[in-house]
Formats: sequence, C-alpha cells, structure tokens
Amino acid sequence: MRRSGHHGDGVRGAAGSVAGGGHGGSVKGGQVPARRPSLIVVNMRKRKKLASRLVTAAVLGQPTEVEALLRAGASPAAANGEGTTPLYAASVHGATDIVLRLLAAGASPDTESGHGSEGTPLCGAACWGHTETVRALLAHGAAPGLREDRGAGCTPLEWALTGRHEETAAVLRAAGAVPGGR
Repeated sequence: MRRSGHHGDGVRGAAGSVAGGGHGGSVKGGQVPARRPSLIVVNMRKRKKLASRLVTAAVLGQPTEVEALLRAGASPAAANGEGTTPLYAASVHGATDIVLRLLAAGASPDTESGHGSEGTPLCGAACWGHTETVRALLAHGAAPGLREDRGAGCTPLEWALTGRHEETAAVLRAAGAVPGGR
C-alpha cells in the first residue's frame, strides 16, 4: 500500500517496515518518521488563509486588519474559497477606505468575483448606491460600461438605476456609462 504524501515516501510492507523511505536513517519499531509538509504546501495554505482573512476583514470594514494582512503578504487580488475577492467584498459594503487600499496594493478594479454569483466591484458598489466607492473605482480605471457575468449580466448603470440610486447613476453617466452598456 502507498502512503499519501510527497517526496520519496516509502512503501510499507506487511510487517510495517518501510522500503525506499525518503529521509534515510533507521526506523525504530516500524514507525515512519514524521515528515514536515513541503514548503510549497505550507505557502499555499498560508496564502489561502490570508486570502480568506482579507475578504473577511473587507466585509467587516476593518481597515487596520486589511493593512496588516497586506503587510503579512496577502494578495489584494486573491479570492477566498467561495471565489469572493476582497475588492468586491469591500465595494459591496461601501468601504471606500479599504477599496482605495486594495487598489493601491494592486487589485484590479474590473476583476469579477465569485463563481457567477457576484460580479464586478463597480457593479456591486453601484447596486447598493455607494457613490464614493463608485468614484474611487472609476478613478482607478474601472470600466463604467462593463457588464458583469462575463459580459452577460447588468452594467453598473443598470444596477444603479434599478436601485434608484440617482447620484450613483449620475457619477457613472459622467464617466461615460450609457444605458444598455458600453
């Protein structure tokens, strides 16, 4: 039977001895020495945890935590396990200070979030009438006419009009958004 794991794990025989073990040396009592996870696996786990924590901090409106996580190496563009990006989470909640920090750290203003269930940061902010967040995203290059859902969904202007957010709609129009898209 083959042991799960990486890097030269041996095959355990019927008596519990190990043939072809990876670290060399003796094995006492038929026990396989404990192995450390590979550096790649550790880094991948760390990145996933940081991404999840960054999205949570963005949802909860915690700019100090967002800053600390970015300093610790969290990617401003990495999605959590559900596919939510920190920029989308902050945009939907109108956390303009966090949106600005994520954009400054390299998050793209037009990256879609989720697995078909969310959308672009600009659509999320426009949907809820977060005018200052819409302004921040536009100032950092968000496309005012970009349809969400890979081009099949609504535009930010359509979301603003559906929600009756006239000030947000006016900001989007001033940036070049037109009814019906691009």
